[in-house]
Amino acid sequence: MSEKIALYTLYIRKKHLFCTRKSKNSLEIIYNQQDMAKRKFNLEYNLDAVSGPILWNAIGTPTGLQTWMADNVDVNENIYTFEWDQSEIRQAELTHRRVNSHMRFHWLDDEDPKSFFEIRMENNELTGDYTLLITDFAEEDEVEDLTELWNIEVNQLIRLCGM
Repeated sequence: MSEKIALYTLYIRKKHLFCTRKSKNSLEIIYNQQDMAKRKFNLEYNLDAVSGPILWNAIGTPTGLQTWMADNVDVNENIYTFEWDQSEIRQAELTHRRVNSHMRFHWLDDEDPKSFFEIRMENNELTGDYTLLITDFAEEDEVEDLTELWNIEVNQLIRLCGM
């Protein structure tokens, strides 16, 4: 009876995870998955001359989110359904909400349980101005594109709210 001995090796190369099996006469890649590690990034937008209630209505309600972030926003309990151009639909769970402060969501199709996106408003008590803080997660090669998307959406928010 001949014995087959295989050597398994697990390694990472340029964001890819590989597992290989080496036997007497062959080398076979048996697992190859891209590392989907996301990184957290923060964006900050200074909003001059805006009232707190107007800003909260824009970021803290489905109707408000619908004016700048998505074409349609529906809510069923704590699940928000965002729709863009009648072609892309994504659902997010509202994981944390503090009235007049912030809303934090986790995309239901995101496999990373630690990722989220958060929209937060902060008031500078000295000037009375508000700052809009966006926290999001993306893969390294997607951060720039996602930042540009947030810039476009927040600029639309600024225009629509007269800020």
